Amino acid sequence: MLFTRPNPDHHLPFFFGAACGILTLSAAQTILKQNENIYLQMFLNLLFKPRYIPLPSILLNCSPSQTPRWINLGCWHPSSNASYADACTSMVNLVKAQLSKINHDYVIDVGCGNGDSLRCWDKPSVGVNITPREVELAKINGDCILGDAEDKDCFRGIIEARGRDNRAAVAAVDCAYHFSSRSNFFKNCKDFGFDVVVTDVVLKDGHGWLRRKLIEMACKIAGIPRRNVLTKREYREVLENMGYGVDIQSVPGVFSGFSNFAKRQADICEASGLRFEGLGAQIDDLKSKGIFLAGCEGAFEYLVITAKI
Repeated sequence: MLFTRPNPDHHLPFFFGAACGILTLSAAQTILKQNENIYLQMFLNLLFKPRYIPLPSILLNCSPSQTPRWINLGCWHPSSNASYADACTSMVNLVKAQLSKINHDYVIDVGCGNGDSLRCWDKPSVGVNITPREVELAKINGDCILGDAEDKDCFRGIIEARGRDNRAAVAAVDCAYHFSSRSNFFKNCKDFGFDVVVTDVVLKDGHGWLRRKLIEMACKIAGIPRRNVLTKREYREVLENMGYGVDIQSVPGVFSGFSNFAKRQADICEASGLRFEGLGAQIDDLKSKGIFLAGCEGAFEYLVITAKI
C-alpha cells in the first residue's frame, strides 16, 4: 500500500530531498496557479520527511471491534460510513469481480500484506510477500510464501508446488506501483501464461513537462519508482506491446476517501493513547499522509486493470 509497505531500495538520502525541495520551491512559484497550491503542500509535506516512517497496521485498524490488519488504500463510497476493513474488502472485491471473468484454478495474491485478502478469493490462493513479518501474519489467514513477485523463481516454485496442470491468475491489490519495475512484473506473468488483475495508480493527463518531473520526484521519495509513473494511455501501451488484452476501469474517490479516513483515524489513535506507547511519530505521519492523499486526487487516477493473454 502507498506509504505503508516501503521498499528500502527506494529510500533517498537527505541531500536529494533537499535538492528536490529547492527545485520545487523555485518552480512552484511559476507553474502553480493559485487554486492548485495543494501540489506545493504535497511536495513540502514529503520534502521534510525524506525517509519513511512505516505505518504499523495497528494505526490503520485501531478500533475496539476490529481484528484485521489490512493495509491498502480502500475503495470508499461517498454515501456510506464504511469502516476501513470494509473499504479494503471492497478494494479486493473489485479485483475478485474481474477474476471471475478469467479461467483459473487458483489465485497468486502478490503483495498480500498481512494476508486479510487471502480469505476473500473464490478460488484457492497463495500469497506472496517480501516482508518476513507480514508473511508470518498472513499465514494465519491462508497459504503465503516469502518471495518477490518480480523474481521468476518465485512463480516457478508456486507452479511446481501447485501442479503445472492447474492454471493460475495473478492478483495485485494496491501494491504494483511500489514494485522496482512494474513492467518486469507483467513480463514475468506473461512468460508464465498468467492473466493479471491489479488495482493501480496512474498520472492524469494534462501535466506539463516540469510539473510531471516534480510529481515524479515526489513519487520517488514516496517509494514509487519514476518508471512506474505512467498515464493511462502509456500504461495501456506497455501492456499491449507485451501482447496482453487490456481492460481498464476507473475507481473514483480512493484518494479522498483514504485521506478523510486517515485524518479521522489519527484522532482515534490519539484518543486510544497510542501516542504514549511510542507511536507518536507514526500518528503524526498518518495525519500528513492524509494531507498528501488529498493532493493526489488532482494529480492521479486510481484504476482496476485486467491484463489477459
